[in-house]
Amino acid sequence: LTDDRPKALVTVAGRALIDHVLDRLVDAGVQRAVVNVHAFADALETHLKRRRDLEIVISDERKQLMETGGGVKQARPLLGDAPIIVCNIDSVWD
Repeated sequence: LTDDRPKALVTVAGRALIDHVLDRLVDAGVQRAVVNVHAFADALETHLKRRRDLEIVISDERKQLMETGGGVKQARPLLGDAPIIVCNIDSVWD
């Protein structure tokens, strides 16, 4: 499923995994999301530009995948001081 796309763009129930997550965050009142990109980063960035319902900021991991903890650490300057929600892309939740 990920030979030609990032995991975030794998489709489940007719929508990309990233859209399932972002939809739930918007429903919860989130207005800004920081998204880590790595494999097939250009495709994910292109996909995310279509969204108009929240601000999306990219944290670029093209040079080295940071995994969850490293990704949060790398994105720290983009996150601000308010509490954050960390979501992994490989789950669909309600």
